[in-house]
Amino acid sequence: MLLTVVKSKIEKACITGLRPNDDEMISIPLELIQAAGLYDHEKVLVTNLHNGRRFETVVIAGKPRSHQIELGGAAALLATIGDRITIISFAIMDDESARSFRPRSILLDKDNHQTTRPDTFFV
Repeated sequence: MLLTVVKSKIEKACITGLRPNDDEMISIPLELIQAAGLYDHEKVLVTNLHNGRRFETVVIAGKPRSHQIELGGAAALLATIGDRITIISFAIMDDESARSFRPRSILLDKDNHQTTRPDTFFV
């Protein structure tokens, strides 16, 4: 049996820019991509904590240490600047691997700086 499990999560990111005329993407600073265990061009689910919308897009590495998280393409029409979002990636693995797998999760403050969090995944 194969299961789809959460692989990575960036919680409470704040949207700083919207570029509806650009390619479909979410631009995230490189250090946050690495901290969360995401990959450039990886498909992610984005949940908007302000309006409840959920959508899929792809991760693009943004300018390091810019603290800018921007949406491009149609995704930019589903949020406003200042909305807080959660970015989630998934992995498909067998039952045995899923039992021992631990997702990576980072929490951001209102300025998109990484904050400390407990060792547990779900807070």
